[in-house]
Amino acid sequence: MHIARSSLSAALMATSVRAFSPAASSSFRSSAAISNLSSRTFSSTTSLNANVLKLTEPAKDLLPDVDVFIFDCDGVIWRGDSVIEGIPETLEKLRALGKKMYFVTNNSTKSRKGYKKKFDSLGLDVPAEEIFSSSFAAAAYLEQTNFKESGKKVYVVGEIGIQEELD
Repeated sequence: MHIARSSLSAALMATSVRAFSPAASSSFRSSAAISNLSSRTFSSTTSLNANVLKLTEPAKDLLPDVDVFIFDCDGVIWRGDSVIEGIPETLEKLRALGKKMYFVTNNSTKSRKGYKKKFDSLGLDVPAEEIFSSSFAAAAYLEQTNFKESGKKVYVVGEIGIQEELD
């Protein structure tokens, strides 16, 4: 399987989604180097004494070579209870292009069911199968390792999302 690797930060994703929205920003900044896209046109810029790559044409430079997009949620898809500007249009465009998307968060306050409700409340049609939280990861790990069959018990020290995923 070919994977275009990138250490995309929340700032990169928040900026990149604007590249496909009607109010597109002319700049696309990355705080990490993007590999496997070296044949594309990139320009270099300096910010706070750090070299970062800047995609000159995000749709041309990124979309042809990337099949899957992984988005963090907090600060990338939403801030608090508000969807970030340009996100709905970006997700629609990526889906129309046949791109796969996954939404990840290390916030254990909600289960996937809870995050599905949040996406719905923001007007974003995201299937639960595309949502991966730390709560879900913990439950999936225990299931994958046949923990239940071992007869051992789990004591949850954390948020309700973990408990909901274990139920």
